[in-house]
Amino acid sequence: MRAALLGVALWLGIALGLAPAIGLAPAIALAHPAVDRARTLAEEGSYEEARAQLDATLASGRLTREDLIALLEVRALIDHGSADEAALRRTLTTLASISPSHRFGPRFPPDVAARFVEVGRSFGGRLAIALDRAPSVAGVTVTPRVEHDPAGLVRAVRVRVFDPSQGTWRDAEPPLTAAPGREVLFFVEVLGPGGAILAREGSAEAPLRLGDAIASGGGAPVGSNPGPGLGAGASTEGGGGVSDWVYVVVIAASVLVVGAAVGLTVYAVDNPDVQWEPTTPTPTR
Repeated sequence: MRAALLGVALWLGIALGLAPAIGLAPAIALAHPAVDRARTLAEEGSYEEARAQLDATLASGRLTREDLIALLEVRALIDHGSADEAALRRTLTTLASISPSHRFGPRFPPDVAARFVEVGRSFGGRLAIALDRAPSVAGVTVTPRVEHDPAGLVRAVRVRVFDPSQGTWRDAEPPLTAAPGREVLFFVEVLGPGGAILAREGSAEAPLRLGDAIASGGGAPVGSNPGPGLGAGASTEGGGGVSDWVYVVVIAASVLVVGAAVGLTVYAVDNPDVQWEPTTPTPTR
């Protein structure tokens, strides 16, 4: 029992310890390489080349939502450097519609972040999917629609339904209808520029259900059964001495400290301009 707990503690401690390092790792290591190249060009003042790089990246159709957000950051940098106020507002509106709480890094001009906050206050909220449900002659019908898309980002609404005869998911055209006594499993995705998924309702792992009870969320995965934990009356091996949980806490805390140190080191390397100076106490008279 003690060996098992120590093993769990070790892996938990490693995970907790590495979390700060991962969170403070340079963003450039996780960004789309083509977006990185465009960012470098924009920082060098080569705005036309940077725009061409972004356009080519969008045309690839292989962007994630995070890639698109990074791309819009670079486009805002280009618009700001080119003093194109109208283009900058369009870019910030687009960014706010998919990531209203986005924060620009310290290397971005402060007024870009200030304008982003201003733009975010001017419209209703984050781009989202609404499901219009209604009874019909054929059973129950649901029609997806997109809300809060002031920048016209949406390129397609993709509906996927589960085909029980094949055991696979397939594309379907809305509206979806479930006949009386039947249930349809489905999920909806909204695709934006570059093929990025901007919003999603349901998923293959937790699908929405359409049937006599209209539509509802998938909830917890089928078959999930949280096992019993260590209760107050659970016994441990050894009968006495130091509790096994003391080892758990000590190992986890130790690795957390190491991880924090690694994270600060990574941050210092990525931000060489930051001055780390000790604080000298002010003498009292």
